[in-house]
Amino acid sequence: MMQSPARVLAVETEAFRASERTSNNYTKGVAYSPDGSAIAVWAEDAAIRVFQQWEGALLQESVATEAETVYDVCWFPYARREEQVSWVLVSTSRDSPIHLWDALSGQLRATYRGYNHLDEVEAAISVAFSADGSQIFAGGNRCVRIFDLAVPGRDFEELKTSPTRKSRDGLRGLISCLRAAPLQGPTASLFAAGSYAGSIGLYDPRAWTPECYRVHAHDAGVTSLCFSPCGSMIFSGGRKDRAIYCWDLRMLSEDTTLGNVGLSERNPLLCQFPRVADTNAMIQFDVHWGGRHLITGGTDGLAHIYDIYSGRDVASFPQLGDAVCGAAFSPGPVRQGAAADCGSITAFLDVAISTGQRHFDIPGATEEEGEEEQEEEEAREEAHEQRVLNSLQVMEVPLPREEREKEDSGETEGHEKSDDP
Repeated sequence: MMQSPARVLAVETEAFRASERTSNNYTKGVAYSPDGSAIAVWAEDAAIRVFQQWEGALLQESVATEAETVYDVCWFPYARREEQVSWVLVSTSRDSPIHLWDALSGQLRATYRGYNHLDEVEAAISVAFSADGSQIFAGGNRCVRIFDLAVPGRDFEELKTSPTRKSRDGLRGLISCLRAAPLQGPTASLFAAGSYAGSIGLYDPRAWTPECYRVHAHDAGVTSLCFSPCGSMIFSGGRKDRAIYCWDLRMLSEDTTLGNVGLSERNPLLCQFPRVADTNAMIQFDVHWGGRHLITGGTDGLAHIYDIYSGRDVASFPQLGDAVCGAAFSPGPVRQGAAADCGSITAFLDVAISTGQRHFDIPGATEEEGEEEQEEEEAREEAHEQRVLNSLQVMEVPLPREEREKEDSGETEGHEKSDDP
């Protein structure tokens, strides 16, 4: 089936040029505001920039600057531009407490400080809001600290994911990513945590024994998680892993591991979505609010949109030159229309993509290596300079008519129409 290519609606590169703080200001992640009117991007210069799309351009509204490397950023789940009190996002960075920022002005609103057993401020590795927005989850070393959004300072509850450093029980290592489950569905009020030890845990902070389920998913460490809108599936991506895994939370057991899921009658691993992620850094992915599509980046400079039901790659993206480290769907409605070059296109999705990665200087060829090696090195350097390395791009992605019709009818290849995928 012919796929119409994605169309670039707006591009921003000037904000990510080299500065006194860093010579390579590559982006690290991207996040749409819940109302879809703004896009937050964090980069190597420890700045969190908020952009608004306006008439084919991305206008920078505010900049919030951390002191050190930004680890994670999350919007308030009910942020609305019209309600200034809700127009905030939270971030965590190296050797710093958690900060709550005003997304309109870039000013600091509140600080949340986690302390270790030595009464020292300990930076969170990951951060997320609870589904109702009343709490902030902060991932640490074998623990998740839970802050009340309305009570800044050092008051928090600590949920231990593993009893001791040497223990083999529970979720060991640094908690690298967090995600709250949607309020509706079987996992309401729960949250998921991933660790650099490679496991994913599902927790209920209200329970006396918070851990509900655990699965060992990625050998090199988990970097990102995302629930399906129905709450019955969770998607995970890892370091140097060539696939995103989709897990059925209804089939998990307390000792589920990736090595033995195929031997169990209750196999929680539903499917895999291939991508190129040959790096320890996070390569973002996102699930559309409709629950049908998944977008992911890759270190090969390509983005992919998969149909979750059929497993097919249903979109065509141009080669972006550098790693696609950030990818997110717009929370806005799916637009209807027809593409000029392909009459089978009936629906359009807007996505935000951020590009760039760390580059290391490689010594050039010496005179002893010959003139041919020097010419090849010069050609590589020239091509490297011509590429758009660090950027934020908003794209319009057309979907094939067949995919749209199946989405409307709830049918896919080999699937009967059902309320539950």
